[in-house]
Amino acid sequence: MAVRMDAEGFGGCTNTSDCEAACPKESSVTFISEMNADHFRAVLKGA
Repeated sequence: MAVRMDAEGFGGCTNTSDCEAACPKESSVTFISEMNADHFRAVLKGA
């Protein structure tokens, strides 16, 4: 999902949770934050 967001130029979520309203799949801000945390951990591990 993160790769697709980058390809589409969607960008990251802000502290105002604008990403939840703009998400085409209606993903919750909780899901988006968990996905961002997972992506960050994977980048740190070099995956």
